[in-house]
Amino acid sequence: MNPGQYFADVILPLPLPRIYSYSIPAEMLPFAAIGKRAIVQFREKKQFSAVIKRIHQDAPEAENTKPLLAILDELPVVLPRQLEFWDWMAEYYMCSLGEVYKAALPAGLKLESESRISLSAGYNSALTLNKQEELLIDFIK
Repeated sequence: MNPGQYFADVILPLPLPRIYSYSIPAEMLPFAAIGKRAIVQFREKKQFSAVIKRIHQDAPEAENTKPLLAILDELPVVLPRQLEFWDWMAEYYMCSLGEVYKAALPAGLKLESESRISLSAGYNSALTLNKQEELLIDFIK
């Protein structure tokens, strides 16, 4: 482990029996905080928005910890007290934290897609677009 290496334990919106640790790239460290959402790669090619539950320097047992891909929020979307409540709910209802997360946050705050949409490098903003095309471009931006 690097002396300055930090890790984030994250809650994925999946019915998993545990939480997972990801390394925090140095450039993201100032923006990482408990309760913020981060994009992570889980398994092969799937990406999810996970909620950061804990930030620490305890290196996970797995040697090849995947990095966080992005921090999505300027401010936390889940407060520490809410995370404590999620822990209680998961224990009381005998479910995973991921199931609580999936039920607690609105669908718009959960990235659960295998697809990424972005503007092509060759996109020319000077093109004349119809109303639907303009709306789509605005949405992608």
